[in-house]
Amino acid sequence: MLVVATCVAVAAVVAACGSSGGAATDADSINPLTATVPASTLPADTPVEPGILRVTGEQSLAYDLVRSGAGLGFVGAEGLSMRMASASSEDEVLEALRTGEADAAVVSSEQALSFASQGLELRVVLLLTTVTSGELILADPAITDVPELVGRRVAFAADTRGELLLRGTLAAQDVPVTEVDLVDTGGLNPALSIVSGAADAATVDAVQAAAASTVDPEPVALATAGDQPGLLSHVLIVRTATAATQPGQLLAFTRAWQVLYLYERDAVEEIAGGISRRRAVDIEVVLAELAGSEVYDVPANGVELFLGGQYYDYTLRRIRAAATAAGWLDGPVDERALIDGVFAQTIASQP
Repeated sequence: MLVVATCVAVAAVVAACGSSGGAATDADSINPLTATVPASTLPADTPVEPGILRVTGEQSLAYDLVRSGAGLGFVGAEGLSMRMASASSEDEVLEALRTGEADAAVVSSEQALSFASQGLELRVVLLLTTVTSGELILADPAITDVPELVGRRVAFAADTRGELLLRGTLAAQDVPVTEVDLVDTGGLNPALSIVSGAADAATVDAVQAAAASTVDPEPVALATAGDQPGLLSHVLIVRTATAATQPGQLLAFTRAWQVLYLYERDAVEEIAGGISRRRAVDIEVVLAELAGSEVYDVPANGVELFLGGQYYDYTLRRIRAAATAAGWLDGPVDERALIDGVFAQTIASQP
């Protein structure tokens, strides 16, 4: 359990080292030299199909990393032509996929479930990023563990990843959400509810957490997104038709992602600089976001997207349960049926 100021300080140190150099999580704890990924039924030398792979998505770290890989030439080096079109809303992403204007999209895991619940035929083919220390639950220091939130007031912003973290954390600790007094802040910084005394705990991101630093005694981090790797994740989804008819393009994309992953570890400031220029924000903002996240490489995907992998076995199910409770899904979803790890498996199983 860390004091907020310590969390921020640690994030700053990690930012200087690169997102892949932070505390180990399932996103980067799989050693590609020792991981055993079974051989794929898809030939690794499947040629790249003619045409352009059209990718859309809202602004996110994962989307910006994909764009970085294209800008650095890693995508083209794999023989893949790719066009990226940024979307301004979740509805715009869904519409592009439904109409066939886009073949693939970078979305959060809960968005993938939402799209499936609305009838979109899709496949989750690659885990890209997961938030670790960048999202946390702050609490009064008198609260020492998650079960002690029972009967307490917990502030959160509805329809955000903070709500997903809160619901997922409570479920992981077997704490019924009905036994916690949830305080929706209506879009305001939940940390302010701790400052004002309106709440005993709050789900916040690293920037919002700074608002609670003036409280005495200072709130502590009761839990972080890193406690549940993959819970706050972004993935690459493709239309089911794309997975069936453009396997060569998706293999090429997967290879390019692995090249970017390896490059980013040693060139984090270059990557962050490119993202900051595209977003028109200070580079420190992007470095902090990288520090609070982890990037999945292809060997990790070759494990996580199959039976026995944490994402396949547990994480996506917990996301589905939390999204259902939050009212984000239009109907039931078989989350495991959406996962198609064959492309990662094909690349990761190569000697």
